[in-house]
Amino acid sequence: MKVSVDVDKCCGAGQCVLAAPDVFDQRDDDGIVILLDAAPPADQHDNVRKAAAVCPAAAIEVHEAGLHGTDLHGTDLHEIGLHEIEVQG
Repeated sequence: MKVSVDVDKCCGAGQCVLAAPDVFDQRDDDGIVILLDAAPPADQHDNVRKAAAVCPAAAIEVHEAGLHGTDLHGTDLHEIGLHEIEVQG
């Protein structure tokens, strides 16, 4: 898995940090996403998928092995096997 973020799209909601704190952080001054690990280990893949799915700005792109970039924003989490996530808001 490879992860990329579009800082120009990011609105600083912080949902990515809540879902995958080992992969995402936020800038102190404006809350814009910081990608800590563009190639996260396998134990973080579900968290990264959750983060992409709940990002209100669709600023996270997940590149799965063998697939082109996958935009998970708005994805039904049950469809991709992710059933437990708490969205802060």
